[in-house]
Amino acid sequence: MAKVIILLIGLVLVTSHNRLRFDMAKKEYFDYVWMLGFRWGEGDHFDRIEYLFLKRNRMRQNMNSMMSSSTIHMNVYDGYLRISEKNKIHLLTSRNKETVMKKLKALASILNVDILDYTDREA
Repeated sequence: MAKVIILLIGLVLVTSHNRLRFDMAKKEYFDYVWMLGFRWGEGDHFDRIEYLFLKRNRMRQNMNSMMSSSTIHMNVYDGYLRISEKNKIHLLTSRNKETVMKKLKALASILNVDILDYTDREA
């Protein structure tokens, strides 16, 4: 019985991932988690896709052991899709700015929108 439960948990972990779907004709998007063929998430309407943008954030990772602990601080780069002034969708995160920019450029060419780089504005 335990093997079946572990197998099911592993199957769920392997098959689940985030998806973002756009219907440009209906001006709708759906942001959801796909797991074993089922979708959980939310959708909404949009007037237009305004732009993509890149932002730098600080990430902190705590590492603990029996005798000591340490904290690592690092920069990560997040790519977003701006749909309206109030609505943005997080697309991806990486420690490498070029990785995020390459993926945003590919998406920008499909959507025919600009990419704004906010990483230079931040301290």
